[in-house]
Amino acid sequence: MRATINRLLLVGAAALVAGGCNSLDVGDLNNPGLDQLDNPSATLVNSLATGLVIGARIGVATPVGLVMVTGAFGRESFNLNVSSDPRNVAELIQGPLNPGSFGGALWAALYGNIRNANLLLEAIEKVPAPPAGLSDAQKAGLRGFARTMLAQQLQLVILSRDANG
Repeated sequence: MRATINRLLLVGAAALVAGGCNSLDVGDLNNPGLDQLDNPSATLVNSLATGLVIGARIGVATPVGLVMVTGAFGRESFNLNVSSDPRNVAELIQGPLNPGSFGGALWAALYGNIRNANLLLEAIEKVPAPPAGLSDAQKAGLRGFARTMLAQQLQLVILSRDANG
């Protein structure tokens, strides 16, 4: 019985020591580094294109997202769900906008996605030809998609910040 307890304690101590090692570090799989774009694969480029769609949806329908903020600016909506935050009235309706909160909060997602579209356009040119890569028609389709997403994100910036915004 005592030998079994000693073995369990030894195994537990070994697990703690092994868990403390840095040899099991794994990189961020959701945000690959720019070094992977030096020699991109077809799979990576397709993942970047999917990421543009996901990036275009970030911060749109959240309680303090693009739809709610622009609706409050136009006096079309008011978020009653977040009544404890006085900025919903003081900043959005009465003004002026604070650059650190609502006034600047929607820039990062839009310009981040614009940057990702530009990275995708650069990466498309580096993908090899078939059978391991993409055909010319696939590259043209990806280029058109990336430029469309780029234009849509720039249009949101103009609509929300220009003379009409």
